[in-house]
Amino acid sequence: MFILSQPNPHATTPQTIAQTPPIPHLGEILTIIGSLLFTGQILSIDHFGQSADATRFTLVMLLVTVVVSFIIGLSLGGLRFHRAPVFSLLWHDPKFLACFAGLALVSSMLSQYLMNRYQPLVAPATAAVVYCLEPVFGTLFSVAFATERLSAITILGGSIILIAVLLVAKSPKPSI
Repeated sequence: MFILSQPNPHATTPQTIAQTPPIPHLGEILTIIGSLLFTGQILSIDHFGQSADATRFTLVMLLVTVVVSFIIGLSLGGLRFHRAPVFSLLWHDPKFLACFAGLALVSSMLSQYLMNRYQPLVAPATAAVVYCLEPVFGTLFSVAFATERLSAITILGGSIILIAVLLVAKSPKPSI
């Protein structure tokens, strides 16, 4: 967390739309809250995923996420975006529809299904460490799409994550 929260002006590129947060350390606070929620998700999948049908479990999780996100979005002023002219513009924009379909089908539905299907096969602690690879891949995609540059801090943080994942993957499994 310390490494990732350090200012890093060398990592940004001109087309980056990063802004200063309205509350100091807002990103770190949201990261900690997100980590706690993700921990709950990992433990829930471990508990319920052992006996639940992965497809049904995924649909329920995504439906709950949609409802909660919709309520939060409306409460934070999203109502001004939920109007017919806005939906009409989006509905007729093929680039938006392709991106939305990709995000909904691959990044949400497929990834959540695979998580619900296969995570119960490993220990929750192992799954949590493996999921730490998400920011590494996010950064690699960001570098590939030229919205971020690799810097010493970025490489150090990614290396620490990779070493942790390799240590967990190589550690001997306890016999039961």
